[in-house]
Amino acid sequence: MNNTNNTDHHRMFLSVVFITEAIVTAPTIFGNLLLIHCIKRYKALHARSYILIGSLAVSDLLFGLLFLPYDMLTVAYPIMREYKITCLLRAVLLYGLVGASNTNIFIISLERYIALTHPLWHLKLSWKWLAGSIAVAWIMPLLLAVLPVFGWNSWNVNLKCAYKWKDAISSSFLMLWSYSNVSLLIISCILFFKVVSTTFSFLNNKSFQRGQFGVQRQLSVTRRTSIEKTKLLILIVGFFVFCWGPYCFIIIIKPFIQEQSEQRKQLDMAEKYSGLLAVCNCTLNWVIYGLKNKRIRHTFKLTLCGSRKIHENGLERISTISTKQEQFSQLKRVK
Repeated sequence: MNNTNNTDHHRMFLSVVFITEAIVTAPTIFGNLLLIHCIKRYKALHARSYILIGSLAVSDLLFGLLFLPYDMLTVAYPIMREYKITCLLRAVLLYGLVGASNTNIFIISLERYIALTHPLWHLKLSWKWLAGSIAVAWIMPLLLAVLPVFGWNSWNVNLKCAYKWKDAISSSFLMLWSYSNVSLLIISCILFFKVVSTTFSFLNNKSFQRGQFGVQRQLSVTRRTSIEKTKLLILIVGFFVFCWGPYCFIIIIKPFIQEQSEQRKQLDMAEKYSGLLAVCNCTLNWVIYGLKNKRIRHTFKLTLCGSRKIHENGLERISTISTKQEQFSQLKRVK
């Protein structure tokens, strides 16, 4: 009777997975394609910070193009879960692309931290640094993700992947993956809090506010720009932690819980649904950027609406003003 209930519950869960992934796939692909197109097309979005945002959008796009359809396919055709290579391929796609997203968020946080705390160094950062950081953000997670294919797995012919995908993934690999990603999340949060404190400390600097009228006027504009960027970083980092934090936390504490205990069964259930929550992360990043960043929002309108009232010279004006504000902010900080 208990086995029948477990089987029925698992089938219901797979139905929930299929429906959820079917809902989020189209918005994920559309939104991130739109964001990548705008960053590639418009010169106003060719700055370092936007290139890093584009790299994050690529990881989200590939998640929507590769992992979500593949996962839906394996739910629709359970026989795919009975073969080792198809079982492990899911793990490569999941852990590789999620790791790339996490590392890209870390790079974005690091870039913002350098911009605020080491402005002169930030101004001197070359495109080689940018290319190198993006390469690391992709190569390291993918190298880690392919390790199960080369032997670091717990494939069992009797268990296969028919019931639980994680049966083919060793607990030691999951621990390493979770610890590395949680470490990056913690560092990103530390950098994020430093960015927030530095931003508001600078903007509330009384000696800076006692300047000439032109300086005060520039300060009010710079304040709005800095607060906007800070809110954007809060949303991106916070949303990623909200979606992936519970899943990683459960993976880390599970080995310390007795195998057949009631707590372990509850953790198994929580792991399933926290993993489903994590899948939704890639869907809303582009929405956050589109809503909270003026330049990206402007390019979205220009691309989707094609309104004659929205001209590229207006976008270039926004770009020029924002760039001058950031340079002004950095130079005053140096002084």
